[in-house]
Formats: sequence, C-alpha cells, structure tokens
Amino acid sequence: MLLAQIPGAFDLVTGLLPTTLISPAWGQQAQDSDFMTDLNAGGDTVAGTEYTTIGSRVDEVVQPNTSIALRDSAATNVMIQDLCRKIRPAISGCRMTPSLCSS
Repeated sequence: MLLAQIPGAFDLVTGLLPTTLISPAWGQQAQDSDFMTDLNAGGDTVAGTEYTTIGSRVDEVVQPNTSIALRDSAATNVMIQDLCRKIRPAISGCRMTPSLCSS
C-alpha cells in the first residue's frame, strides 16, 4: 500500500476519514501489517502444488512489486514486461491489452 510507504500519511488519512468509510482491509494490506505477517507465517506455498504468479513492474496496488513473487522452487513468477517490453500496464490495464492474451 503506497500510503504506508509515506511516513505519517496512513495515520493522516485514516484520521481524516470517518471510520464508516474505512474498511479493515485498508490497514491489513499494508506491508508488514499484523494481518500480512500472520497470513505469510509458515510460507507461501503448499508442497506438491505448482504455482504461477503474474505481476507488473508498474503495479499500482502491490508495493513493493517484488512482493508479488512466491519464493518457492515450484513457483513460476512472471512479470508482464518480461513477455513484451512494449507493454507498460499495471494489472488493472491488462484486460485491455489484447497482446497479453496471445503471449
């Protein structure tokens, strides 16, 4: 979450907005939050399963973008820009990029 990377920004925004507008997910998705720490305890993967992650170097939500990758030998981690260097979308723009579907 980008706000978590700007010192004081998360607290400022949450202090200004009414609590009825703030979802618990707001803070849970922050890097190193208690939720993420608990979620990732015990590893990313389950033995015997093959995984593929697809991410973008310019992702607007997942920050830092290196946290998209799974750290397991059974995981294949793909960055969209590795498939085609001309494509620069964040994940939200991928569905509108026909060349990704044919890669």
